[in-house]
This record gives sequence, C-alpha cells and structure tokens, in this order.
Amino acid sequence: MSKKENDRQDLVSLFEEFFETGDTERLMGYIVSNSNLPSPRANLELAEAFADVIEDYSGKDDERLWELCVNMTEISADEAPVNAPREFIPSLWSYWDRFCWFGLTRIL
Repeated sequence: MSKKENDRQDLVSLFEEFFETGDTERLMGYIVSNSNLPSPRANLELAEAFADVIEDYSGKDDERLWELCVNMTEISADEAPVNAPREFIPSLWSYWDRFCWFGLTRIL
C-alpha cells in the first residue's frame, strides 16, 4: 500500500470519528504529526489523501464539513509559524482546487 493510500485509510477512520463526535482533536493531531514539518518538503501525499477524503465526504454533512474548513483556515501565523507542523493545517486548503470547489458550492 502506498503512503497516500495509508494516509487515506487513516483519514477515513478519523473523519468517521469526526462526523460521529464533532471532535477534531485526533484528526488535527494526525495531520500535524504526519505533516513532515519542519523539513524541506511537506507531506504532499497526505495533502492529496486529505483532498480525496474531503471530496468523498462532501454531501454527507456539508455544514459540519464547511465548519471544519473554516476552522482550519482561521489558524493564525502565530499559532502555526513557518515550518512548524501546525502550519500544514491551513495550507491544506490552499493546495487543492477541490477545496475551492467545495467552498464555492456551499456559498452558492
């Protein structure tokens, strides 16, 4: 199994937990601990797996998913300085066009 497939499998489990409980702690913890930061290259396989899972779950509970999106983008530079593992969380949303599409469909 590839790194992306492993990340995707882990993320599906964490998203299921998020949808059941509304708690993001384990999901955010996984993203931070697997971000590969600090390093010269962030974990792009994780970012791609995250994009796939978001796309898979769109339509399940869009309100909660949109709230997750907004909360992730509101992490400040003070909370997630450059090359710190938490910096990866808000950057996930800027890497992939699918997130923009998800957000646009929520607004319209």
